[in-house]
Amino acid sequence: MIRVCAISLLLSLCALPALAQTVLVRSGEHAGFTRLVLDFPERIDWQDHARENGITITFPGQRPAFDLSQAFDRLTSGRLAGIDAPKGSGELNLTFDCACTARTFWHARSMLVVDILASLPAETPPAPLTQTPATEADSLAMAKPTSAAARWMTSRIGPPPVMTERDASPVTPQPDDRLLAVRRTLLEQIAQSSNQGLVEPAPPRHPVGNPSLSPSPLAVTANPVSTEETATAQEAPLGLGGNLRVLGAIDPAPMSVLSSTLSGMTPTACLPEAMLDVATWGAQAPLADQIGALYPRLSGEFDIVNPEIARQLARLYIYFGFGLEAQQVLSLVPSDDQEILILRELAAVVDDPDAESMAPRLRRDLGCQGRGALWAALAHAAIPENQLLDHPAILRAFAELPEHLRKHTGPALARKLLAAKHRETSDMILRGLGTESPFDTAAETIARAELAIADGDLDQANQSLQESLSRNEVDTAEALATMITSRIAQDQRLDYDTAQLAGAHYQENRGTPLGQEIGRSYLLALAASGSYPEAFSEFDRVAPDLPPETAMETRHDMLRLLLEQAEDTAFLRQVLNEPAAQFGTMSSDLAQRLAQRVLTLGFADQAAEILSAAPLAEADPVHRLLMGEIALARGRPQLAEAEVIGLVSPEADALRARARTMLGDHAGAMRYLDGLEDEGAMQRAAWLAQDWPKLLASDDPTTQNLAQALTQTAPEKSAGLLSYNSALIDQSVETRAALSALLARTEISTLP
Repeated sequence: MIRVCAISLLLSLCALPALAQTVLVRSGEHAGFTRLVLDFPERIDWQDHARENGITITFPGQRPAFDLSQAFDRLTSGRLAGIDAPKGSGELNLTFDCACTARTFWHARSMLVVDILASLPAETPPAPLTQTPATEADSLAMAKPTSAAARWMTSRIGPPPVMTERDASPVTPQPDDRLLAVRRTLLEQIAQSSNQGLVEPAPPRHPVGNPSLSPSPLAVTANPVSTEETATAQEAPLGLGGNLRVLGAIDPAPMSVLSSTLSGMTPTACLPEAMLDVATWGAQAPLADQIGALYPRLSGEFDIVNPEIARQLARLYIYFGFGLEAQQVLSLVPSDDQEILILRELAAVVDDPDAESMAPRLRRDLGCQGRGALWAALAHAAIPENQLLDHPAILRAFAELPEHLRKHTGPALARKLLAAKHRETSDMILRGLGTESPFDTAAETIARAELAIADGDLDQANQSLQESLSRNEVDTAEALATMITSRIAQDQRLDYDTAQLAGAHYQENRGTPLGQEIGRSYLLALAASGSYPEAFSEFDRVAPDLPPETAMETRHDMLRLLLEQAEDTAFLRQVLNEPAAQFGTMSSDLAQRLAQRVLTLGFADQAAEILSAAPLAEADPVHRLLMGEIALARGRPQLAEAEVIGLVSPEADALRARARTMLGDHAGAMRYLDGLEDEGAMQRAAWLAQDWPKLLASDDPTTQNLAQALTQTAPEKSAGLLSYNSALIDQSVETRAALSALLARTEISTLP
């Protein structure tokens, strides 16, 4: 029978995704009540409505489907006459065959429990101190436990009962003493704390494969408890455990205030080292052999799961890197114990080391000195750059992991450390995986390539990635995305075939996080290959699959590649048709560079539209200079001068000089050009201003000779007419020679 149950349980684990859609209804008989258990994937809102001879349970906003095939398998009392779940209604109708009442509550995080009972258990009033002295068992009854948690707690403190709580016979009274009164008072306070959810059992910490060890002595620790944990403790019985953990003696209302106050504070306590000793949770033996020794003991009669065996099985799965399987096993143990929570978080980390795992408790230990530092780093999607890390602790914890876990988690850990600027530790992690070889996984190749890129060895990174692509491994898509990013960072053009390969991988992984990454790389590869029309056309198809921020960033990167690599016609064709809203979301630097090139190509109005749409500060000097250039291109020199009022820079003075020249104020242009290192502009302004003495100081002999010729005074007539005419002819020859030399070195376009 046990073997059949174990096989059924194994098959149910394989069909776990189906359980997420259909809620299984299980049943069981207990002393005095009938229990139904509804296995939901997670807690949802519910309401129960009393009706004649039964109740109806509804789930606002939800329409779950129910599997009623096992509802009557273990019922014998006849309290439940019928159960019905109309298809598509999401309701559960229970019909009673007795004058019964129902009690509904959540147990753990996903089990909705419905108890059908003839009457609620009566509370046993405490006996006055003046009565006959009672035994320790009687003193437990005086504690007045008012919840299942309190009743279980008192039963665990006292001696083990021979029979059930309802069938227990009175115990022979014993002589009273002062210690009994103290014990009773303590038990009353513990029971009250249990009702408030402030006391919970701490399960024993057994080494893997050694469940026979006795529990350690009573341990008491203090910790705040969340509202959800308080509700769980009040609603449902606690699982069997060992020691007692007192979390506080504060009433629920002040406790909730304290919890909200402490919610923003970062805890400083680190997890115990033994709780994260993954290296001891398995052996260097086939997984099937180790699982085979545990699965037959996982559940016993009535399919009751052994919590300790479930823990051992989950640890074994984590040891071998099977995170999803570990989570499935842990779902069979409805407990909020810290060890179970940590095991669930470890399972999430090993299931996908590259992603940010649902491991809030592990992430807190990033600054710890021990194994917690390693698992906290793996649990982060991005390690904060300003976080101080215990690098030796991370390296020690990583080195003690079994080889297969190092190969599985090492590349992701190295990449996360490198992204947080911990280059040396990242290099040490990769060295722990062994030297680079053709047998490296794609994840290792990518991590080594990113380290090479960080070191500036782009050629080595490209070579490693290209070799990984040629092997067509499982993670080829991620390697391809990294290679595309590396090539673009080097301002290298990509061939069209590489872009098409990225497009094929995108189509294969569409709808996944990897699909989003390779989709972005596909668009950038098209742009870097010069296929601009196809790149921007494909953007409209791929963008809906990307997060909005990623899509916007990708569009801007495509425009940057267009700006830097495209020839003028392709550039203008795309930019002039770009929606104005795009310019309002890009960086000021990119918008200014686009506007500058558009203006250089002669489209002043379109350049002004780009700048007006971009979110640029009016006080930005680059923005104001560009607006001044646009005003000059539009033939509005006064507006150009107004745009640069108050700017003190050589560029602003050069623009003012050009504006003065357009206004015919060549002397004013010379004043702005004075002191600038633009000799050509100064000479042009002096020519236009007919400032020949200024041209005499020119370094150009031709200009100097012409200026000298133009500044000569007319010869004196007193020497005679013949002498006067001869001097005029000499001056004319010098002037003509200077003009001829100037014309000879000046390019003059010849009209057709």
